[in-house]
Amino acid sequence: MEIDEEESSISHEASVGKINDEQLFYLESRGLSENEAVNMIVLGFIAGMRNVGFQYFFYALIFVILEAISVLIFLWAGSSKLLGVGIAIPVLIALVYMVIFVRYMLKLEKKVSEEN
Repeated sequence: MEIDEEESSISHEASVGKINDEQLFYLESRGLSENEAVNMIVLGFIAGMRNVGFQYFFYALIFVILEAISVLIFLWAGSSKLLGVGIAIPVLIALVYMVIFVRYMLKLEKKVSEEN
């Protein structure tokens, strides 16, 4: 996702992956158990997210969910052709879930802004 304006340029990248084995090895060599090392890495990632405004986190989360939904629709479309079902059903389901998600996130954003 990229946003370009006259005075600013913003880009976003999202990925999900395995925790780096070298990071785990380093922390375990310092005396942490594997669970403690994993927790420290994940909490460090989440702590870094606190510095990002809630709005940007919200947009990134929507982007990731839309990517996941598009993959599910693609997979469903392939299997639905075999079953004789059109793609309208998975698209409708995806839209319903998206509406529910957006309404929930807007309520959550409102609650967070009221607390601040």
